[in-house]
Parts: sequence; structure tokens; C-alpha cells
Amino acid sequence: MRAIVPISIAGLLAAGCAAPGWLRLPDPSSLWPGSPQTLVRVEEVARADVCNTVTGEPELSLLPGAAALDALAAQRGFEWIRTTSRPLPETTYAVIEIGQRTNGGYSLAVSRDAALEGDALLLSATYFEPQQGRWASDQPSSPCVAVALPEGVSFGRVRVFDQSGRVRVSSDGDGA
Repeated sequence: MRAIVPISIAGLLAAGCAAPGWLRLPDPSSLWPGSPQTLVRVEEVARADVCNTVTGEPELSLLPGAAALDALAAQRGFEWIRTTSRPLPETTYAVIEIGQRTNGGYSLAVSRDAALEGDALLLSATYFEPQQGRWASDQPSSPCVAVALPEGVSFGRVRVFDQSGRVRVSSDGDGA
């Protein structure tokens, strides 16, 4: 039995996208209102546990390129943890922030599947919170992720939906 477990884990790692259902994010099209007209792909390129977000409110910033990502980190005094080994494309980036929290254990993951509906780019994210009394640390946190938005795609605003279908944050101020 011991030999099967390492093989199973290795198989999961090798399968990547073929992971069991409990590891998958929800189907984004089931969370968005209406029927998205065009499906597009986005890519998480960096993340940080402490982005030094000023408020406890979620935030969304649209940045005009990779240099702007570096400038944001330098201005706030944190370092990005890159989630891709490829060079960052010169495209628009969405930085999605949970907001300042008094402890660790918070995180978010943005689906690669996005959609265009009218002038809005719709992103789907899963937000993670620690169980009450089971913090990952007693240190304040303010997690954020940087997402490369599709090149050559026109949109006027960005909305981020959570796993329950609620708009958590948007570039036009709508959200939780």
C-alpha cells in the first residue's frame, strides 16, 4: 500500500489540470450573470501574502505593464512571488487585493477562464479564509495576486466574482 501513495501523488502532480474535482475552481460561466459572449484566458503571474494594502476593503488596480507591477511592489515595500517562469508580457495587469487582515491564512486564486460581456471583463476567483481560531499566523496579512489580462482585447471595466457568484471587487467601484 505504501508504494501506491507516492505513485498516486506523482500521478496527480503530472496530471496537472486533471486533478480531482475537489481541487478545481468552479466553472466560471456558472457564476456570471447573463451569458458571456466571448470566453478569454487570463494568467496569474505573481502573488504576495502581504501587499501592504492600506484598508480592510478589497481593491482592484489595473496596471499598464510589468514595470508598473514592480513599481507597485517597490512603493508598498513588498516582493512579488512569481507564479510563472516565462517573461511577463507587456499587457495590462489586474492586481486583486483581499484587503488588510489581522492574521494570516487568507488567500485567493483566479481562474484562467474569463469572459467578455459588453464592455466588462469578468474574472472568477476563489477566496480562502482560515477557520475561526485556526489562523495560519498572528501576523497581519493583505494577500494579492497579479493577473495578466488578455492582449489585444478591449474592455472598459473589470469585475471579479467570488465562488458564490457575488462581485467582490470591480474597477468601477461595484462590489462587496
